[in-house]
Amino acid sequence: MSTQAWLGQGSLLEFFDGTATWYNIIELTTLKGPTRKRAVVDVTNHNSPNQNREYINGLIDPGSMTFVANWVPNDPSQNATTGYAAIFNTGLRYNWRILLSNPSANVISFTGLAISFDSDLPIDKQATFSGEVKITGPVTIV
Repeated sequence: MSTQAWLGQGSLLEFFDGTATWYNIIELTTLKGPTRKRAVVDVTNHNSPNQNREYINGLIDPGSMTFVANWVPNDPSQNATTGYAAIFNTGLRYNWRILLSNPSANVISFTGLAISFDSDLPIDKQATFSGEVKITGPVTIV
C-alpha cells in the first residue's frame, strides 16, 4: 500500500515576464515533463575486453515540457500580448516553473523556448491549446 502517492491535480505551470510577474497558465488540463535524457557515448576501442562495446555517460539533454489547457484566448496568461502566444511569437527564452501539488510543494524550474503552439477546436468538446517548451540549461527541483 502506498502512503506516498499524490495526485497531480492542482499543479501549476508559470512563466516569468522578465520584470515582476509570474503568469499562471490558466485551466491547465495536462502537464508532461521535463523529459530529460542523458546521451550515451560509445568509447569502444581495440583493447575493449571480449569484443564488447564500452560506454560512458554523455551530456544531458534537458528535453522539453508539454502542456494542454482550455483555450481562453484573451486571458493574460494565454494571449498574444503578455501570454504564451506572445512568448511563442517572440522566440525569446523565458524562465518557467512548475509548482507541484505534492505535500512537499516542490518546484521544478528551468529556462526554455516556446517551440510550438497548437489549437484544437473540436465540434463536441472544449477548445484547447497546447504548447511545447524546449528546455535550455539545467532543471532544478527544490
